[in-house]
Amino acid sequence: MKSHNRRKAVLFVVLPVAVVFLGVFVWGRISDGQTGKAISVDSSFELEEQKRWTAIQDTLRSATAEEALALANRLRTDDPTVNTTLTAERVEFSFPDGRRVGVPVGASEMIVSIAPYRTQTHPCAIHSISGCQGEITDRPFEVTVIDLDGELVFTGTVTTGNNGFFEIPLPRNREFMVSVDSNLGRAERLISTSTDDPTCITDMKLL
Repeated sequence: MKSHNRRKAVLFVVLPVAVVFLGVFVWGRISDGQTGKAISVDSSFELEEQKRWTAIQDTLRSATAEEALALANRLRTDDPTVNTTLTAERVEFSFPDGRRVGVPVGASEMIVSIAPYRTQTHPCAIHSISGCQGEITDRPFEVTVIDLDGELVFTGTVTTGNNGFFEIPLPRNREFMVSVDSNLGRAERLISTSTDDPTCITDMKLL
């Protein structure tokens, strides 16, 4: 009888501890909202930082790729601790506490980021929104995009941001001749939009 009571006492102590441990473990993991993968969250960051990153993540859940890209460009100044990348498939956000969110680009388009230059550039394939820096900032360019059949796809004025880049969405799995023109010079380049093609165009030298 005493042995039976002793086992009950042990269970009474151990089970609540196990439940609490399991709850803490589950609470410390989240889903990234896009892939459904569980990601460990680093609890060493300040509560206000966690709240700010959670607010950004909540915004991204309903954002389009263009909206996510605009937000990523703002975060370069507003919160440079967030790493952001433009791939052929999505706009990716990596937070310092380990959380990641990817906002898909439309299946029928691909976004390319272009940094015209005169004297300084850098090699690049996958555009780091938070890291890449182009030479010519806050400058308007006349941009023309023509497909290989001679059809005009886009024409208009676009302005580089404080990172020296501008972004333009193009139909996926095609090739285009893209020309940029300003009072600093003109450049043109053939750009392809398949999954393996670069999203970061940094070799358009103005002449």
